[in-house]
Amino acid sequence: FFPPHSFSSSPAISERRNHCYQRSQQGFLGRCNVSNNADADVMGMLDGDRESAIVGRARLEEELMNPMQEILLMANPEERALATKRVKENLRKERLSQPKASGGFGGGKGKKGKAKSGRGGGGFGVGSSTKSKEKETSFSLLADKSGFGAVLREEGVVRIDQAISPQTASDILKYINQKKLDTEDEVANRKAQVESRFARVLLKKQRWDLLLPLEEEDGSNNAALRGLDELLGEGGIIGEIVESNFGLDAKLYEFASLISDPGSERQVIHPDIPYQESVPLLTCFVALQDIDASMGATTFIPKSATDMHHKTLEDHSKRDGMLASTPNKLSLLNVGDCSLFDARTLHAGGANKSERRRCLFYFTFLNPSANDPRASNNPGSIRPELIEQQITLRDLRERLALHRKNQ
Repeated sequence: FFPPHSFSSSPAISERRNHCYQRSQQGFLGRCNVSNNADADVMGMLDGDRESAIVGRARLEEELMNPMQEILLMANPEERALATKRVKENLRKERLSQPKASGGFGGGKGKKGKAKSGRGGGGFGVGSSTKSKEKETSFSLLADKSGFGAVLREEGVVRIDQAISPQTASDILKYINQKKLDTEDEVANRKAQVESRFARVLLKKQRWDLLLPLEEEDGSNNAALRGLDELLGEGGIIGEIVESNFGLDAKLYEFASLISDPGSERQVIHPDIPYQESVPLLTCFVALQDIDASMGATTFIPKSATDMHHKTLEDHSKRDGMLASTPNKLSLLNVGDCSLFDARTLHAGGANKSERRRCLFYFTFLNPSANDPRASNNPGSIRPELIEQQITLRDLRERLALHRKNQ
């Protein structure tokens, strides 16, 4: 029933995305692509079997990982300063190790004064043309004033407390809860296609991935935009971290809300994208209410954005040993706190065993040096009109500044 899929040919996977594929005891699970003529009852049975396999595997992983679990905490100033120092030294070593023929940071020339270009379309880290792009968005110590960007670069995940105010978080929560109801009505009355309003999720029970607009149809601003202003606008700490890693040309890749109601199941540990040498995507989860362990908080495995960790996860003879022996962090966020993580970092959303809804406001930025992983059947969790706009961090900041001015 569940043929394994290789990372090299599969789309990104995620807690919230419709294009995620997840592992069962038989291997990675691909999306169940069926024809329009497929028998609905049969496909429903297959979906049920697949979800049962995933849930069973996820529960086993939870048992394996619990003894090594700690709480994800915000790095203190001393920790951030040390991370910055180490990152600075690593960047210096990287510059020194680069061959002069590739141009390097000093603009050195190759043979006969020409830089040798690689083949196009080779994917991340393939060919010197891709490497040249990577240098354009090399980590910026100047932009990383707080040092959180350096921590993210080392750990693969970072927590920021009070990234937005409790009042803003409360306003966004009210907005999203109402938007979900309005959107369901819109889809039911055929005023919008479901795929333009919700991204599909693999574990469907009590879980929704609601795609959000930047502004309403009447042109008015919404609470989510106010939240973005606090996060990415003037003085926004998340904007600083994204800029330090990707620069101002970072592209908005996802913009949505993940809603998990009581009864939603735990996921298996997974990355959001296949391993590649450079960071392709950064995702920010913002808590719109306090999240305790019973509500299905996200578990992260720090420093797991490596080829070794990804390969071990794929090796059935080694993955359980890795999960049982590797420290992991539970993201118990308070209202307004956020976690920002590298898409290659291994993580999983937990089961909501509480009697309360867990709602995350989230967005993802794409490294402008990376190939866009979107496909027609894999658009990411974002409304179609926002894809067409190709919004960069620079564009978004300009829009947020105008929004602030008009308030």
